[in-house]
Amino acid sequence: MVVLLVDVKSGIDRNTRGIIDGLRKSHRKAVCALNKIDTVKHVNLLSLTEELSSKEIFTDFFMISALNGDGVEDLKSHLISQLPQGSWHFPEDQQVGVLYRVDFV
Repeated sequence: MVVLLVDVKSGIDRNTRGIIDGLRKSHRKAVCALNKIDTVKHVNLLSLTEELSSKEIFTDFFMISALNGDGVEDLKSHLISQLPQGSWHFPEDQQVGVLYRVDFV
């Protein structure tokens, strides 16, 4: 699963365009997380979302503020819901931590 984190203050800059182009060429879909939503007007968020949506590579959009936590739980819940179920590797009475793997493009 790919999540593209877009800084709404920067918008679709050269790096973001490059990632989008790479995803398109590899026929990959992604989740788009628009960060820093607390720093711009809602109309600008909608405009940016429409522009990104027109790229036709995003399956879902999440508007978040990492600073104050808005929308972060929704994004985490969505990502967790998309993970495949696996077999249990530890005894039921043993507590284990949760490990998330993050790959950067």
